[in-house]
Amino acid sequence: MVIDKCDICGGKIEEVFALDFKSLFGLEDEYTQHIGMCPVCQSVFTMNPFDGEKLANRYKNFSKYEFDSDADFMDEDYDYKIRTARQKRFIERIIGLDNIESMLEVGAASGYNLSLYSDICNVYGIEPSQVNCKSAKKYYGVDMFCGMFDEYIKTNPQEKFDLIFLSHVLEHIANPCTFIRQCSEINSKYIFIEVPTLDYKFVDEPFAMMFEEHINMFTVENLEVLMRECGYKLIDVDMVMSIQQKISTGFPAISTAWVKCNKDEIKLHKPSFSSYELFSRYIEMSQKEMQRIQSIIDTIENDKKLAVWGTGHHASILMANTDLCDKNIVRIYDSDLKKQGELFAGVKIQPFTEDDIIEKNVDVILLATYSSQEALVRVTEKYASDVRIVTLYDL
Repeated sequence: MVIDKCDICGGKIEEVFALDFKSLFGLEDEYTQHIGMCPVCQSVFTMNPFDGEKLANRYKNFSKYEFDSDADFMDEDYDYKIRTARQKRFIERIIGLDNIESMLEVGAASGYNLSLYSDICNVYGIEPSQVNCKSAKKYYGVDMFCGMFDEYIKTNPQEKFDLIFLSHVLEHIANPCTFIRQCSEINSKYIFIEVPTLDYKFVDEPFAMMFEEHINMFTVENLEVLMRECGYKLIDVDMVMSIQQKISTGFPAISTAWVKCNKDEIKLHKPSFSSYELFSRYIEMSQKEMQRIQSIIDTIENDKKLAVWGTGHHASILMANTDLCDKNIVRIYDSDLKKQGELFAGVKIQPFTEDDIIEKNVDVILLATYSSQEALVRVTEKYASDVRIVTLYDL
């Protein structure tokens, strides 16, 4: 799939950057992400995203936000609970819960977020994971359509909702203008959108915004241009800095509320920095951070038996953009049961076992993750006298 024409304004796209990946689990062994920008409306996006069928398979079968519907006890992630509570307060403050009689969430995960509104209005979700759909009904009494948004639109074109809830969804959509227009057809009043933003992005994890599942890279500027084109006016926006939480791939973010409006009545705000300026600065800082990481990898001697712990987005970037692949990698660890037994960088993925240390199968363990580094340090610190533990970040 190649995008060379802007979905928002029809402008011709200019390539501004390219990033290599290796061993993207469930997608491709080698992939170069080409980032383009529309000089007219300042939209920034992946020009060669993975096709919908391939991504749908990943969402349906390898969801990172999946819950066990057969478990005796299920608890939501603490950070996720903080996020949903914050988003509800934003909607209550900006839109008002009394103004909402029906709500649709696209990408509804376990149904937990919808359950927070179920005593206020009629709620419904769209979710590709069968496990999540079963969990939503079992634990929260929330009904969901199991499938992709396009599939739902084809089968339920008449039903309308006062509020459509899009939390960390729009960055995944290859044709955002077409998607919002489809949402508009089943929306009577408001849309809530939260997306990662380049307006204030820390470079804690280099190139984290260039996530293989993320097609669009938003700023307040280009999101407002998109929504105006679809007939929505910005009511308010909050910059979400992920206070008291780790700054992961999806943060900082912008929480936004929009109302249907005559397009000709909508006046755009003038930003202090253009989307192009923000993106260019982010790339520059990420490249410097990758140089720092390379200097750490250089300290790992080539003859040492190396275990790499992590097979996610960050590890895929490290494999492709540093000399890590040239090291003597003998083990790849990951706790995800769905990944174990598969190959990553040509090595079979397995769970961590202390037998590898006792039997001296490994000399060095590299923690190739940002978001989980702290947790993995707690697991490995007791082995620090027997094996070298390499971390990449000061957390």
